[in-house]
Amino acid sequence: MDAKISIIVKPFLIHISIGNEFAILDRKQSEKGLQGITFSTPISSRDADIIDKSGIAHVARFTTSGTLAFSRKAFYDNSTMTDLIIDILKRHEAKHQPAQHLG
Repeated sequence: MDAKISIIVKPFLIHISIGNEFAILDRKQSEKGLQGITFSTPISSRDADIIDKSGIAHVARFTTSGTLAFSRKAFYDNSTMTDLIIDILKRHEAKHQPAQHLG
């Protein structure tokens, strides 16, 4: 069974949640041209690669504790980034799903 996806858009952030996992996307760029994502779960280089290889953003840095900084590429939009974050969260949520017992 798929977990419910919730997306809350606010002026300065987008909050995305799936089951027990969530991420917060900062909608504004810093003075250095970076934006951030904070995940509720540890992330890996595989997660960073999903964003970096998307063609819409370049990952400047990430930490395994769940923070990621990126710069926008020419085709960046928040909707596509939200979809990428959903894919990452779904992968992590699936890791935490309890085994289903038959019987």
